[in-house]
Amino acid sequence: MKCVNVGTEYLYSTYAWTLLSAVVEGASGRKFTEVMKDVFRDLGLENTYLDEDRPVIPHRSRYHTLHVVIC
Repeated sequence: MKCVNVGTEYLYSTYAWTLLSAVVEGASGRKFTEVMKDVFRDLGLENTYLDEDRPVIPHRSRYHTLHVVIC
């Protein structure tokens, strides 16, 4: 476990991706997930998937997590 003092380090955030997904949905009139699945297919990315909880994806990797305590 890592101890972090408030205001001394940057912690990753997904706010930009949330904003981007809203822009894509507004411009396309479709769900972001549907648009991205089409993009992956069109680019030939056969083993690229969205990080959805429900589908079973063989050999799926998980992201790294760092346990942080605010001091």
